Amino acid sequence: MTNRWPTFPRARFVVVLWMAACAPAYDGVALEIVNTPPVDVTVDDARIELPAGVAVLVRAHAERHGSAVHDPEIDVALDSADDEVLRIRDAARPRTFVLLGNMPGTMCIEARVDGDDVGCIDVVVTAPVGD
Repeated sequence: MTNRWPTFPRARFVVVLWMAACAPAYDGVALEIVNTPPVDVTVDDARIELPAGVAVLVRAHAERHGSAVHDPEIDVALDSADDEVLRIRDAARPRTFVLLGNMPGTMCIEARVDGDDVGCIDVVVTAPVGD
């Protein structure tokens, strides 16, 4: 009788399991506005748009398969690729950040969850309101 199931050397099986276990557990960051900005702004997991001179307080959650994961043990970090266009400061609460439109331009926010890069959020800072 022949074996119909493929056989794999034990080492190959261990490597496949190890690779699956090392894959990033999260696929993005979900953002929600915490304060009420004085003007209309756009904040979501794919795009942020706000005028120069406006600050927005946001809470960030890791995303897994398109759903926000509300776990206080998960570390979420946001880094501005260009502080001249948009500044990011940590707020008093975990996973809460102040986004400040500094000058008109485009750039991206680099998002990390538990130290793993999970992508870039496009940012557009427009001219100040009234200009």
